[in-house]
Amino acid sequence: MNDISILRKVVIAAVFAFIIMALQQNVQAATGSQTGQVTSTNPKIVSVTRSSDVVFQNDTLKIGVLSNVSSNVQYRFWIYSYDDGKWRDLFNGYSTPVSGNQKYEVNVNNLSVGKYKISVWVKTAGTTGSIKSSIGLGSCDDYYAFDENCNPKINVQNLSSQIYQNDDVTLTAQSDIAGKVQYRVFVNKLNTNEWLDKSNGYSSPVDGTTPFTIDIGKFSDYGDYRISVWVKRYGKEGIYTSNIGLGGCDNYYCFSKHINPIPQIKSAQINNMTIGSNPSIKLLSNISEKVQYRVFINKSGNNWDDVTGGYSSPVNGNVYYTTKLNEKLSSGKYRISVWVKNAGTDGKLVSNQGLGSCDNYYVLEKVCAPTINVTSSPSSLIEGDTLKLNVSTPELNEVQYRVFVSSGSSNIWTDATNGYTSPVSGSASYELSINPPFKPGKYRVSIWVKEANTEGNIQSSQGLGSCDNYYCFTQVVNPKSSGNISYTQTNYGYTIQQVLNMELSQQPVYENSNGQWVAADSNTILKYLDPTNYINDVFGRFEFLKLTYYDGISADDINNVLRGKGVLENKGAVFLQAAANSNINPMYLVSHALLETGNGTSNLATGITVNGKTVYNMFGIGAYDANADYYGSQYAYSQGWFSVDAAINGGAKFVSSSYINNPNYNQDTLYKMRWNPNDPSHQYATDVKWAINQIYNIKSLYDLCPAAKLIFDLPNFK
Repeated sequence: MNDISILRKVVIAAVFAFIIMALQQNVQAATGSQTGQVTSTNPKIVSVTRSSDVVFQNDTLKIGVLSNVSSNVQYRFWIYSYDDGKWRDLFNGYSTPVSGNQKYEVNVNNLSVGKYKISVWVKTAGTTGSIKSSIGLGSCDDYYAFDENCNPKINVQNLSSQIYQNDDVTLTAQSDIAGKVQYRVFVNKLNTNEWLDKSNGYSSPVDGTTPFTIDIGKFSDYGDYRISVWVKRYGKEGIYTSNIGLGGCDNYYCFSKHINPIPQIKSAQINNMTIGSNPSIKLLSNISEKVQYRVFINKSGNNWDDVTGGYSSPVNGNVYYTTKLNEKLSSGKYRISVWVKNAGTDGKLVSNQGLGSCDNYYVLEKVCAPTINVTSSPSSLIEGDTLKLNVSTPELNEVQYRVFVSSGSSNIWTDATNGYTSPVSGSASYELSINPPFKPGKYRVSIWVKEANTEGNIQSSQGLGSCDNYYCFTQVVNPKSSGNISYTQTNYGYTIQQVLNMELSQQPVYENSNGQWVAADSNTILKYLDPTNYINDVFGRFEFLKLTYYDGISADDINNVLRGKGVLENKGAVFLQAAANSNINPMYLVSHALLETGNGTSNLATGITVNGKTVYNMFGIGAYDANADYYGSQYAYSQGWFSVDAAINGGAKFVSSSYINNPNYNQDTLYKMRWNPNDPSHQYATDVKWAINQIYNIKSLYDLCPAAKLIFDLPNFK
């Protein structure tokens, strides 16, 4: 019998009066002792042995008895059945005389299922015994009584080798009890103390010697379980009583069973789906237990190929597993089937194509795309230019190309090649000339390629057709130079994203939020950093105005701008001369001074006394945010700016030498002063909108001077 803790033998402590055998012969027996009262010459039982701790129905129970005397004695064996309440003499009276100090053994055969008490008697050979049974069974000199249970055998057919969470589970039990029996099933999840009655009490009575199938339902959770199958005779309470209040039984069979989870593919990521590659696939399941993966691929309805060489070694299901597929890919569309199963199991789903079995699978579709190489010229278009594209697809023999163009951020695409080209060599460079009516603005250009005379494997979600691969880039078209307006270009060796990343690694960028300076997020920074947002705006393009000096603006023009602007009024000649001396655009210089001085009215503009002298600062130079007036006036004192004119000239020299005409930085536009893409560590201001805040002043100033010359230097990123 299994030693599981819930079902321990409980020895009934009640001692029946007829078992105790208050046998008397002219004396009163001691009711609580195991042995009767005898004279010192009478034998006593010193040991009783049993051949087995557990006795099953129809087993032979060997009982050995030994007394304390060397003279001859005789033994007698009684058995009491708790079921019928009767004593029975096992061997029809006393044994023949035997030596008392030699073990005497008897075999008790053919016990039926039940609970018994066995009493062993001894007396001196040839005597009647000194203790008389009070219930008329005879007499003895000593006795020893013990309880014995005869258990039925119970066989349980093993469950399926693999049981899964939420499977319907049945088991078959059979006992050796001739007659009606009842069965009951408990389950216990390992490491818990709760036993669940899966059969809702005992079954209806069934024949004990006939196999009986018991439905125990589903296991809603996976893990390790103990399953205990109970049996008892119909109409009986059971020999044993559970010590945790579950009831009684005549015997039980307990075994362990692992319930498998149902793993699923939680994530399947495949990269490098290029021609000739062995791509890697990254897998994750939804369970923490050990799992195994297998991968099949199928191209265009062909057979499924095992590309992992069978199942992987067992791995943790909740940790990403990466493996390389052992097949080089060609161009086309693939279906990829990822299999998963509990490690060490066969899997519950069997492939109908003879590929094996798994517990779950996931199918994804991927296109193995050819590489498309694209170069464009010119790198920056002027209104009216033709865009020339040189393309090649070296992995395909013959290909066809098609080009779409979309204006700005719209999703309306124009077919710039009027369908696919004729077939051409994929490895040779092929030139495409695109001549849509490019107006100033930002465009997206998409170059499509497909293997010649095929449909293409990638279908456009906008109904434009299909291709095998595509290459998309942004193209800026600049306005033509006209009249007093001309354009130049500065090319940067970075993408706009790379510049943003460099900016984020430098000092914080701030924005004014409800009067408080807070750090700007990356989306806000990108908005003001990306020049394409402003190039074609009539105001925004002034961010790219060249800030070096050029003619076309008079002192009178500047005085018209400065009318009513505090200490700056009538300083047109001073600004013009300072601009010429420092090689700075005079309109920028004026705009900068108006912004920094609050139109000529700030404390630094109207004068602050330092060491007994009044100093001026027109451009906020050295005016750190912590205390702008203090630091700005201290800087002005150190530079000797003791008049408005001196502050204008001194400030112009500072801005020129430090930024606009600095040979190392050449920050000759507001955009460059604010962002300086070649070296973001050297910037004029931390305000994300600093450049934009000045363009409206500059634009309005130039509107007052229609004859002034405008030169715009437009940034061009990769």
